Amino acid sequence: MPSKCVDVLADDAERTCKITEEHKGPVLLVVHSYGGAATTEARRSANVVGLVYVSVLIDEVTAEAVKG
Repeated sequence: MPSKCVDVLADDAERTCKITEEHKGPVLLVVHSYGGAATTEARRSANVVGLVYVSVLIDEVTAEAVKG
C-alpha cells in the first residue's frame, strides 16, 4: 500500500498536468523545492516545452546572519 506522501505527490503531479494542458500554447515550468518533484511528472503534458529548477545557495556570511 503506497504511503500518504506518495498519494499526495501523485495528486499534485496530476493536478499540475491538468493545469498545463488547459493552457493554450507552450508552457515553461519554473519550480523549486517540493514543486520540482510534482512538476517533473508534468513533463508528459504535450505543451510543456521545458522545466527550470531553481536552487538557492547561501554564502557563509549570510548563513551566520540567518542563524542570528
